[in-house]
Amino acid sequence: MSSSIQAQATPGGRDDDRSNFVSGLPPEIWILVGEEIQSPLSLKILRGMCRYFRDIFTPFYLQEYVLFQELKSEPKEMELLDILNHTKFFEVHATADGMEFAEEAEDKRAGYIVNILEKMPNLQYFLPTDGTEQTMQASLTVISSDTCLTLKTHRFFESLCLRYESQKHSPPLKLRALRLGYSAFLNGPSSAAKGNYLTKLVSRTTLECLHICNGLTIDYADEGSDPLFLRTSWGLLEDCKLRQLEVSRLEYDAREYLNGAGQSVEELFVVDDYPNDDPGLGHFDFVKLPNLTAFWASEFDQNRSNEYSESVEDGSLAASDSNGSEMN
Repeated sequence: MSSSIQAQATPGGRDDDRSNFVSGLPPEIWILVGEEIQSPLSLKILRGMCRYFRDIFTPFYLQEYVLFQELKSEPKEMELLDILNHTKFFEVHATADGMEFAEEAEDKRAGYIVNILEKMPNLQYFLPTDGTEQTMQASLTVISSDTCLTLKTHRFFESLCLRYESQKHSPPLKLRALRLGYSAFLNGPSSAAKGNYLTKLVSRTTLECLHICNGLTIDYADEGSDPLFLRTSWGLLEDCKLRQLEVSRLEYDAREYLNGAGQSVEELFVVDDYPNDDPGLGHFDFVKLPNLTAFWASEFDQNRSNEYSESVEDGSLAASDSNGSEMN
């Protein structure tokens, strides 16, 4: 495995890898145990039991696969073993480390991930993301920089879906959950001819849970600019019957989706903190979900937050704490 790609829950090693023996004991110990067992029948039973337990527990051990990639270099090929057919959870974490990412390498990177996906017929959860900040007001300059997966055009996820469809014998993945971090936005198709690219990767009949990033962004290069939220092409989900939806913010486009094609949503989570004077809070009043069973959102008092910040800066908070007073 190359230094730029690390994996968790990867193939368990060779027979001479002593860390994989029962109880962590070296093979010499078990050889001594075997020499003390005189009955061929007992040896046969033990041998069969070991294989039996291996077959039972191997799928559980290998059900999660985490891939780390450094964007400063192109992905290097590594051996993809058949054990990936046990994988149910697949996470891709890309890190920039301040290095520029070559746009011409994007297709190779998408192809590399597709080659892995093809060997995961039992995959249920797919979580692609990168190492950029994912806070309430992420820097648009950072998100759009060369250190990300061609985020100037926000087309990496579309490229991934189309590349997957182009492979022979690759039906849409029967995912239950899809969690998209920054670099994997649900933008509209780059051209009408490409159609609904999401359905080329994910089966619309099995997808139940969707987590997306559509939070506020600020272009710090433009002084005085207002925060803008990342638009989502909700039409890509028109035929999906989502049970759970997690968004950064509930903006008007998400509200319209929920009141239309998203009526199947039972659990709604809005993960960004809203100041109590945020005009976006008004969208919550107009959401009508007849099957809603769980809802989560967070609001904070902007004035109280400002007072707290000022007290920290002028030292009054420290003084009040020394007198034994508390902030509620």
